[in-house]
This record gives sequence, structure tokens and C-alpha cells, in this order.
Amino acid sequence: MIRRIALAAIVALVVAYVPPPVSATSPSWSIVDLGAPLGGPARAIKVNDCGQVLVMAWTPDTMRTRAFVWQDGVMTDLGTFGGPATFAWDINKRGQVVGSSLTPSMQGHAFIWQDGVMTDLGSPGPYGADALDINDRGQVVGEFVTASGHSGAFIWQDGVMTDLGTLGGDYARAEVINERGQVVGQSWTASGETHGFLWEDGTMTDLGDIGPQGRLEAINEHGQVMGRLSETGADSRAVIWQDGVMTGLGTLGGTITEARSINDHDQVVGVSQASASIWHAFVWQDGVMTDLGTLGGNAFSGAWAINKRGQVVGESETASGWAHAFLWQNGVMTDLGSLGGATMALDINKAGTVVGMSATASGAQHAVLWTR
Repeated sequence: MIRRIALAAIVALVVAYVPPPVSATSPSWSIVDLGAPLGGPARAIKVNDCGQVLVMAWTPDTMRTRAFVWQDGVMTDLGTFGGPATFAWDINKRGQVVGSSLTPSMQGHAFIWQDGVMTDLGSPGPYGADALDINDRGQVVGEFVTASGHSGAFIWQDGVMTDLGTLGGDYARAEVINERGQVVGQSWTASGETHGFLWEDGTMTDLGDIGPQGRLEAINEHGQVMGRLSETGADSRAVIWQDGVMTGLGTLGGTITEARSINDHDQVVGVSQASASIWHAFVWQDGVMTDLGTLGGNAFSGAWAINKRGQVVGESETASGWAHAFLWQNGVMTDLGSLGGATMALDINKAGTVVGMSATASGAQHAVLWTR
């Protein structure tokens, strides 16, 4: 399962952005406007295989945040625990959503939401927690704040939250879980290094040093772990771990590669530096990195997600210099169309339904869904 996108980074990309008009919807694709539920920026960040869409929305001043589930034309507010914000990160096939919601005292509590009910998952520590991922069995993983003020990793199932422990230090964070119940994240060692881990059936396996800013952010059903090695946060090197071996994905010619999604056919997508000023989307498989190109510009494209059919979605610079959402399949990159402004595609399900954001001609940012 692919890990969530860095939501704050997405907001930063579009909140202050007023794009020019662009071409209408691609003839082969239909765009559905899911709106902006709070009147400010909104984007659809996840879509499950039942067509339920997870939407994040902000007030016009971007100070208040809420999560919604859209299905068959109905937008449902997940609510809060009494505070001003709810953040949601994932939705499974059962329509269960996980994330964190603020209380009146501004403490974040991990939750699972289903059928209109938001359940507080509690915390192994004395402070708040955040639920980061959920599989289709309803197992939830995330992080909690320990008494020392650091982060601990947890798994929650059937009402019980379990501390996963650490690799010897006082920090751990569980990022994702697959359908086999394998959990991936990172932890400090006793000597203070940041190492990746794979947790399964009560055992935490050390996957090696990934650097202070490194992250292991996805695992597929074969147990392949995807992430990045990083010392500073600006020196990202995408890697895959399998059967005790960490393999670098390489680059398109530059020095930095970021992996963003992996499917069950061991295909990885992301963005790689091709030269000092050019970044392109890629798909990697069996040791070969393929440049997906752009929609007409030269400087930038980036892939956010790939489904089991090998369909890739992301955003690309066009000849006009503005970003458009794309779908890439079998060597062809297609512009998905827009509501009048710039667009970005963030997720795709097995049926090929795509979700993301489109600006209108006036610059308002709406959550959208593309189908064909």
C-alpha cells in the first residue's frame, strides 16, 4: 500500500497559486467537480476500489481543516473531536478512514471512521496519536507521543493498541501496513542512527541505516519495501528493500530520486532529477528506470501513484509552462483535462478512476474525480 502524500507540501504547491485558463477536458475523460466543502482549497487525496473518495478541505484562510468522504454524489463530513481540525490519511475498501482529529485542548487523537462514526483509538502514551495507514482487514498503524516527547509506533486492531517498540532508541514511527499485516517505518537505534524496520507478528527487523531524514514509506503484498535514504532531506535516494537487500533505483541523470508509489507487480513510480533544472516522472521495474516525459514542457513532471494495471498518474508541465494532471499507460501520457486551471492527479484505483485537484478559471481549487 502506498503511503500518504505529504499533505502540507501539496497545500504549499497550490494554496497561493492562481493559474491561467487551460484547455477543456480531454475528449476521452470526464471530470467530476467534487467542489470545495469549506469554501477554501480542496483536493481528493485517495480513492478506494469501491469508488469512495477521501477529500481534504480548508477554509478560505486555510486555518481550519476537515476531512470528507464523497460517494455517488454525496459528501460526508467526518467531524472532529471538538477541535478545529481533522486530518485523514487513508481509506480502505470497507470505507474505513484513519487520521487524527484535534480535541478542544488542541491535542491530536488518532481515529478510525466508519459509517458516520468517528472512534478514538486512544494512545499507549500520555499524549496524542496519529493513525497513518489502514489495510482492508481493519488493522491501523501510526505514531503516538511518548512521555519523553518523542514518537512511538503502534498497531491497532479490534480495539487494542499495541506499542511496536523500537530498535533501541527512543523514537519510532509506523508508516504503512500491507494486507499480510507487515508494518514498515523507521526507528532510532541505541547509538542514535535512523534505521528502517519491518515489523511482523511481534518481531521488529532492522532494515539498515537510512540516514537522519530517511523514510520507508510503502510496502506491497510481496513484502517489497520502498523508501528513500537521506542525510539532510535534500539528498534523497530512492531504494527498494527485499529479502535482506537494499537496492537503489538510480536516477535519470541527476543526483536525486524520490519514489512515491509501488504496486504488486514491483513497479515503482516517482520523480527523478534528469539535470540541474529538469525533473521527470519515472516508472522503475526490474532495475530499469523509464523516463515518462512531459505533456509538452521540458522542466518538470512527477508521478504520484500507480495501480495494479500499471497506470500511472501525476502532474506535468505543458508547453504553456503550467501543471496539468496526467495518466500514463503503455508509453502514452494523456492530459486528463481541467475545470479551467491547473490540475494535479494524486491517486488511482484498480478500475482506473483518478482523483486529485483542479483549479477553476478564477483560481479556486476544487477536489475532482476523472473517469472514462
